[in-house]
Amino acid sequence: MPHRAPERNSSATFQPGINHPPMRSLLFVPTGSERMIANALVSDADALVFDVEDVIAPADKGDVRRAAVRAPARRLRAEAGVAS
Repeated sequence: MPHRAPERNSSATFQPGINHPPMRSLLFVPTGSERMIANALVSDADALVFDVEDVIAPADKGDVRRAAVRAPARRLRAEAGVAS
């Protein structure tokens, strides 16, 4: 019988002291692109790493960081069927 990865609750958050299944994948997401953030949010990656790239203009980094912070909440709302 082939090995089957444990089911994951994508809206679960990491909690120290709890036995979590090992992470299989990390997806590094350039935060300068809303399209890439949107695609990352629907991926099956175990964890997303939002990367504020060096190519982002210093004046724009605050907006990009705020978009990266809001991204997980957008995913949770979408999974719950709540309009954003």
